[in-house]
Order: sequence, then structure tokens, then C-alpha cells
Amino acid sequence: MEEGGSPVSAFLLGLCQRLQTTVTTTSTTSELPTAVKKELKRLLDGLSAIQQTTLEAAEEKPYKTNAFRSWLCELKDAAYDADDFLDFLSLNDMNNNSMEILSQSSRHHRCLNLCCTALSSSDNPPVRQAELMINNIRRRVKKLARKQPRYDLHQEPRSRVGTTTEITMTTTEPVAAVFGREEDRGKMIQLLESEQSSLIALVGRGGVGKTTLARLVYDDKQVASHFGLKMWVTASEIYDTGRLIKSIEESAAGYRFIDRLGMDSILDTLKTTLEENRFLLILDSVWNENLDWEFLRERLEDGLCGSKIVITTQIEEITRNIRLPTLFYHLKGLSSEDSWSMFRECACLVDEASIRNAAELEEVGMKIVAKLEGLPLAIKMVGFLLRSNIELDEWKMILNADVWESKPDELYGIPAVLWLSYQYMPPHIKQCFAYCSVFPRDHKFDQDSLVQMWMAQGLIQPCQGTKMEDLGSTYFHYLLHRSFLQSSSSGEKSDMNELTFYSSGEFSADLVRPKSLDNSEDKYMMHGLIRDLAGSVTLHESFCLSPTMVHCNTMREKKKKVRHLSLQSDNLETLDSEMLDRIRTLLVYRTAPTTSSTFDYDALFLKLKCIRVLYLSDVGLKSLHKSIGNLKQLRYLDLSMTYVVTVPEELCSLSHLQTLKLSDKKPPRQDLPQGMSNLINLRHLKADRHSCRDMYKIGNLTSLQELEEFRVLNEDGHKIEELKNMNGLRGKLCISQLNNVDTKEEAEEAKLSEKEHLRKLELDWWSKNFYGQANDAVIDGLKPHPNLKKLTIRSHRGAKAPTWFKDGMLSSLETLQIIQCQNWDLSLIGQLKSLKKLRMKGLLELQHVGLKNEGDDGQLFPCLRILDISICSNLIGVFPLPLTLEAMQLHNVGLSNPPRLQQCTSSTSCSSLGSLHISYCDRLTVGFCRKSRACIIYMAQRKN
Repeated sequence: MEEGGSPVSAFLLGLCQRLQTTVTTTSTTSELPTAVKKELKRLLDGLSAIQQTTLEAAEEKPYKTNAFRSWLCELKDAAYDADDFLDFLSLNDMNNNSMEILSQSSRHHRCLNLCCTALSSSDNPPVRQAELMINNIRRRVKKLARKQPRYDLHQEPRSRVGTTTEITMTTTEPVAAVFGREEDRGKMIQLLESEQSSLIALVGRGGVGKTTLARLVYDDKQVASHFGLKMWVTASEIYDTGRLIKSIEESAAGYRFIDRLGMDSILDTLKTTLEENRFLLILDSVWNENLDWEFLRERLEDGLCGSKIVITTQIEEITRNIRLPTLFYHLKGLSSEDSWSMFRECACLVDEASIRNAAELEEVGMKIVAKLEGLPLAIKMVGFLLRSNIELDEWKMILNADVWESKPDELYGIPAVLWLSYQYMPPHIKQCFAYCSVFPRDHKFDQDSLVQMWMAQGLIQPCQGTKMEDLGSTYFHYLLHRSFLQSSSSGEKSDMNELTFYSSGEFSADLVRPKSLDNSEDKYMMHGLIRDLAGSVTLHESFCLSPTMVHCNTMREKKKKVRHLSLQSDNLETLDSEMLDRIRTLLVYRTAPTTSSTFDYDALFLKLKCIRVLYLSDVGLKSLHKSIGNLKQLRYLDLSMTYVVTVPEELCSLSHLQTLKLSDKKPPRQDLPQGMSNLINLRHLKADRHSCRDMYKIGNLTSLQELEEFRVLNEDGHKIEELKNMNGLRGKLCISQLNNVDTKEEAEEAKLSEKEHLRKLELDWWSKNFYGQANDAVIDGLKPHPNLKKLTIRSHRGAKAPTWFKDGMLSSLETLQIIQCQNWDLSLIGQLKSLKKLRMKGLLELQHVGLKNEGDDGQLFPCLRILDISICSNLIGVFPLPLTLEAMQLHNVGLSNPPRLQQCTSSTSCSSLGSLHISYCDRLTVGFCRKSRACIIYMAQRKN
């Protein structure tokens, strides 16, 4: 099967674009010597010729010979070296330092060994060194062009379903229904309620739906009433029995334990929990036969009679190590009828009346389904593949594809339909998909981090007018909709919204969705078979090193080819210099919690010459060594799962860095070095809010997209003008200590009206040293962009609201919070047609809200759902409430009569008001429209 063709092709295409830019763009080559440019141009010509002939034709082949796979490995190896060369070239503009770094790196690169002697010679100046290096790569490419396998690459035209470079996303979400498993669910529930055995093994081949069935049973109401405690643990990549027990107790508790909690404490807590319940434990995707199953079994014997353990696995023999009487349930594929029903749903053949050739498509579709062996994963993937195209000829090409005739060993044990779905993926998405094989099996990741890793590896090429993050999001959702990725969410999730109130302390009413205890609503993963597919197409470039593989022969054989590595180990000595020098991705997962790190990170950083992505999960790591500055190619650095609270000044020399994530373990304030403003390519910064707000000359980071808070000071590098050119900011921004802005002109320097990607904005004047009157003109100069969704204004000491409140420009605003603006007058407030939540607190002089607006004041906030007014003791009049209002709080307000509801327009229309919270409103009498829903009313008055 195709192993690497398209990822190589896409990588070469991106490399050729870089070479073309380097050779032709004056701004980057003003000092590039003619000899070097000439060698780069010759390399570009050689790679382009291969790209346009062999590789494009090879993409049509269903599989590759060993000779061709070996040739592809050598080709991509040369391409990687050329890419590394361009990166080093861009670092220091051909100075001696850059050549010294590249020379040191080349000593461990097989690709550049031939020119090491020339590089080390003092007779060769930097220009000559660069010329020799690129000449060496070019000669290798030329040699590969001569020795490329000569066999017939011609193949009949195939369907172009899904291969278009312009990705069209459907608005229909992937099918979530489960087909044909009602009988299996019933039988599994019978086994759970029987007294035959405490261990049930759900066994079946990959993709048959073991996890889906286990989840159906786990979420069943009958099962929930039978077991007092339910626990779910994904066990595929757990190699330590202590970690498994910790995961079980965390599932029981519904939250994650702190990393420093000892095993004795966890065992005591688990024992207490189990003794009080009849429990159900699901161990999903069990692979590791080397766990201490006897120790685990002894820990789980504390449950009440009738407790059950269910494991899902492809390996039936694994239950022998648990030494419990076992009931086996062998899950088979779907019936032909259920398979066809699922396919029709996925391929959108349900509404046959609207499809002109429905009968012919159905005939071909049934023949395709017959090849899928009843595997739900396969049915879903081919259904979504054909969903976007209902041309009969295209379906016939899928039916007659050569891959169906391939032998199992040619497909590496992966179902043919998965290869077929991959084959019809656009080339630029193929390489993004293949990169995901660097993650351990069943690893959960979030969309933003994955897209940022793709960017760091150069897998997303910049497109004029479109941010790389937006392109990456499109690629991500393509993979999600085609079932190459899937949500890792577990547990039943209600589609109902809930109104949440807090009767003590500060009132809060908001629309929230119930969250599962595993907190994985925004996490994604790859099915095991899909991950195997991704690993098969990378030419062994990605490798996951687990504790059981540290000394295996596979490790020694593959390490020379590895470019992307994940390490699950507590022993860094398993990595040697030859491997480290070449890798572009390193993900380190400590397998045992510890408070002290035994890794020699200083030595590690000195060896990583070509690293682009570095992720460290190590709670024992508390400081970052200065040698981090040696990683000149680093684009992505994630320290969120460490206790690193400070970073050295040397970090600021990493000019390529795009993403920096510091500890999210709630440490003391992180001190960011003075030179952070030198990271001019930084796009994403996750750090302590208070550290970021005081960053010196943050305005230099014009590519930055995340900034929670900016504190205005009357000091150079901290004035509000720093925000002027930061128009890439997205999400949320708080601007604090605005009392340090004196004039409207100064405020306008922030250019908030040009920040179209901001969705939440907080303007805060509070300062412990400021009690004077604010300049009303300043807030007028802080006019936000119309795309804003949420606005909070806090502690403004002026006499009036901003003029831009009244011009209706905030057409997208959904939440407005005005807090401690004591002197404000809101009697005249503009229409906010999209506003859903309005909160006013501490407006001590406020008397009227929106009662002086011209026109139909009943339509002032036509979509309002939540109204929260507190500590407005002089308030005597409020606009008529819309029928959309669902919740309201009145706390310490001066109203004598409740706000009136908008007039009902018909005998059937009524108010949506469902919750009312009234407290400390001495003058208020309660009375509402008779056509409102039943209200939950909470009233609290002063004692007298």
C-alpha cells in the first residue's frame, strides 16, 4: 500500500516553494552570494523534476515495492537536510556563527558527512562552506533521480473524490448514531447483572466497535441503577500498575489528583470508595500483558458483591494474567442489513427522492458495503468519503479500486478501506494526518496544540489573506468529519442548557452545558487502526518509545530514520546522540509521578540541533537550563505539564519560536525575561496572566494572538500604544489601569477598532492609588470592533457612558457587564440587538436604564435572556423586559415596582422567565405578567 508517497510529495512541494522564495525574493537574499543562489536554483530544478514525474505518478499506486520505499526514504532524507539548511541559512545571514552551528550539526548527519572535512578547514570561508553543503545535497538528489525505480507507474484514472485542494466542509456533523448493537447491549447487560463472574472480556478485531458497545452499556440507565459506582479508564498506553490504579481512583472521584499525592494515600482512598459500592470498572483498549494484574486484582476485591470488571481487547489471552473466572463476549461485525443502514446514513442516501440516480448508486453502494466486513469504522469512513460526491462513475471507481485485491501483508494488517480513504485525501492534509502518528496510542490532544505543531513543522503553508491557524482548523475538521480523528468525550452529555445560580456570595447566571467528569469535551484522539495507518505512511519517521521497547531490536533498527519521537520513560539514556541530532519533534512523558527530575535536560538540549517541536511532561522539572537557547530551530515549546516558573534570558534568542506554553500548575508568578520582545515570530503565549501583562515592549510581538491582560503604565514599553500594531490578537483581552491614559488621542493609539478577531474585551480603570475623576473622552477613544461578543467595563470614574454605546455599532455584542462605574447615566443607551446577558453592578448614581430611547423601547434588547442588577440603590426605572428573558436577579436596587414585561402580542405568547432572584430590595413589591412561566423565586430581605 502507499507508504509515504503523498506525504513526501507534499513535503517536497513546500520545500520547492521555500527554495523558490529564497532564490528570487530580494528582501531575503540581498546578501546571499551568487554561488550559493546558483546551487540552490540547481537543487530546486532537481527536486521539481522528481516532484512532477515520479512522485505524482506514484500517488496512483496502491502500494510500493521495498525498493521504491527505500528510494523514498533517501529522497525525503535529502529533502529534510535541504530544509534544515534553509533554516540555518535564515538564522544568521551567512555569518561565521551560523556556519559553525551547521558544521557541528553536519558531523552527525549522514547526509552531510562528505563535506565535513571542507567545513572544518580554516581555508574555506562561510560562503564556500554553504556552497559545499548545498552542493552535496544537490548531488544526492541528482543521484536519486538517476536511480529511481523504473517500473510502470501508469494506472487507470481513479476517482478524485476528496482530493480537491479546496476543502468543502459540510455543515452536517458526523453521524453519532449506533447501528445494530441493541442485541449486543442487552446481552452485555445480562452478563453484568448475573452472578457468574466478576470479569467480562469484550473481545473483537480492531474497528468492530468494542469501545462503542462498552460505552453504550456504561451509559445505560439500567446499568446506572444497578451499580452505585462506575469507572472508565483507557488503558492502552498505561505501562505502570501504580499509574493504572491512580487513573481508576481518579475516575471514581471524578477529578484528577495532584501529582504529589502518594500511592499509599491513593490506595487508601480507593479502598474506602470500593468498600461502599457495587462498582463497574471498564478498562478500555487493554494491550499491556506485563502489568502487575495480581496486585490490581487484590486492590479491586474490596467492592461489594456483584461488582464487575469489563476489559475490551483484541488479545483474548491477556485475561489469563488477571486470574479471575472470565466470561468472554466475542463481538462480531454488523449484519448486512445494519451495515447498509449505517452506510446510507453516512453517505446521505436516506432521502432517495432528491437523488436522480439513487437506484444505481444503491446497487453500487451495496457492493461496496459487502467488502467492508461489517466493521462500523470502515463503513463510516467510506460513507463519509462518498458523501460529498454522488456521481455514479466516481462510486464505480471506488468499487473497482485495486486496493481491494491487495494481500493482507501488503496492507500491514490494516483494512483496505482505510487505505482507500487515505488515498483520496488531499496531499497537503495527508502529511498533517501522518504527523499525528507521533502521539502514543489513545493519546488525547486538543485542536489548537495539534495545529500549532503542524505549523511548527511547516506542514501548513501561509496563504495570503488567511491565517495559518485558520487553514489548520480547516484541515483538522476535514480529518474529524472523515473519521480520521474522533472526539474523546465520554459519558452521556445532555443537549439541555442549564441555568446555574449561586445564592450565596456573588450571583451568577449563565448558560452552560453539563461537562463530563473526564473533562475531555475539547479533546480528540485517533482510533487504534487509524493510528496504525498513520504510522505506516510515515516511512518510520515517527516513533513512540515506551518502557517495554527501550531495548528492543525495533528501536535500534529504526532510530536512524526517526524524525518525530515520543518518549514514555523515566530514563533519558535510552536516547543517543545520533537520533537526537536529527529529530524535529520530541514529546517527553514521564511515566511515574515524581517531585524531582532525573533527566539531564542540559545535555539533551545541547544535542537537539534540528528540533522544531518540544513537549515536556515532567512535574519534577522546575527550572529551564540556559542551554535551551541552543535550540535555534525551535518553533513550539510546551512546558504546561511541568512546574517551570522561570525561563532564562537565553530563551529570547529563539527567533523562530511561534508557540510558548509555560506551566499551568498554578505556580507562583512566572518571571519572563526582559528580552521576550525579541521573539518577533511568537504567535501563541500561554503563561501566568500577571507575567504577560507586564512584558516590556510587548508591541514588538505583532504576530501574537493571545494576551489575557495588558497593564498600562506611564513607562516606556508599557504605554497603551504598545497595542497599536497587535491586530492579530484573538479571544480575550483585558486592558487594566486605564487611569494612566490621559487623552482620547492616546487611547486611540491602541487601535481597538481594528482588532477584528477579539471576542472578549475588558476595560478596567481600577487602581489602588487612583481616586480622581476620569476623562470621559478617554473611553470614547477605546471604541472596539463590531465583531466583539463580550464587553466588560470596570471602575470607570467618568460621568457618562461611551458615545459608541448609542450608535448601534456593537451589533454582535452578546454580553455586557458594567461594574463599579458609579457615576454613569444609562437612561439613553443604544439598541443592542444581539445582547443576551446584561449585568450592572455598583452603579450608585444610576436612576434609569434605557427609558429615554427614542422609538420602540420594547425592542431595546430583543434577545436578552439574563438580567443581573446589583448594588444600584438609586435605580428607579428599567426598560420593558423582552419575552425572551429567562433569568433575572435584583439585589440591593431602589426599584419600588418590578420591571414590566413587554406586552404579549397574542393569546399564546408568554414570557420565558423561569428564574427570579430578589434580595435586599426593601421597596420592591413582586408582580409579573400572568403569561409568564412558573418562576423559581428566591427572596431575601434585611432583618427589619
